[in-house]
Amino acid sequence: MTSTTRGLLAATLASTIWGGMYVVSRYALAVVPPLTLLALRFLVALPTLWVWHGLTERRRPDWRWPDREAWQDLLFIGFVGYAVSLGAQFAGTALAGAAVGSVITSATPAFVALFAWLILRERPDARKLIGLAIASAGVLLVIGATRPGGATGSTDRMLAGGAFLVLAAVSWALYSVLVRRATLRRGLSSLTITVGATVCGMLFDLPLAGMELAGSNVGTIMAGVHPVIVLAVLYLGVISTALAFHLWNVGFALLDANTAALCLFAQPLVGAALGALLLGETLTAGFVVGGLLIALGALISERR
Repeated sequence: MTSTTRGLLAATLASTIWGGMYVVSRYALAVVPPLTLLALRFLVALPTLWVWHGLTERRRPDWRWPDREAWQDLLFIGFVGYAVSLGAQFAGTALAGAAVGSVITSATPAFVALFAWLILRERPDARKLIGLAIASAGVLLVIGATRPGGATGSTDRMLAGGAFLVLAAVSWALYSVLVRRATLRRGLSSLTITVGATVCGMLFDLPLAGMELAGSNVGTIMAGVHPVIVLAVLYLGVISTALAFHLWNVGFALLDANTAALCLFAQPLVGAALGALLLGETLTAGFVVGGLLIALGALISERR
């Protein structure tokens, strides 16, 4: 298996996991506030990553901790990706719904193309631009075909949720390009970047969660915790964070930024479909057409 194939498989699997993550997070967000859930997600993920890193990377005789400049990069990566982007993602999902969350944040590849050009000087070729345009049109169709269920669909909530989700898409694109830059500039492995960025991200997430809890009724939150919520938090920490973040970083280590980013178009199909099946979020025929355009755009971009 070539490195390109491994990179495509890793990034696509991460995107698929995140598509399901939106549905899981909606269940958890019904009880746990967004920033608190984000902190819990990393508190679960970090021990998993630490053991994984110890069994692999730290056993290598030539392995060394990142130097001071590398830690500065990891601090910025953790802030942009794990504090700003994921915090906005949870807040937007809580307001706008799982299906809308998954499709809006899948606009990330368009912003990756911009940041990759500005930071890495990676210019997308004509084929990738055409594929990106087709897939982006598909995303717009999916967004237009999605309607939130229940009482959460007020205009103000949808607008606020959409704004948070756009911020999540832009900041995740910047995070992804910064990961590739750290790989190229510092020679860091994808797993080391994932562990280091998680540690740095928690420096920002834990104080924010503390402030959120200070203004919340902790007793009400604890009363709403049941086994499904516990399983949801474990899934978000182990699968959607430890595993999926590593796979995504592998994709950006093995592929150019524009190619890796296009794998994110698997996310809206999974997220919107599961949102309709499990959360009652209504979809129209436009979802099917949009999904086909997303798949077509990805195939055009990656055809050799």
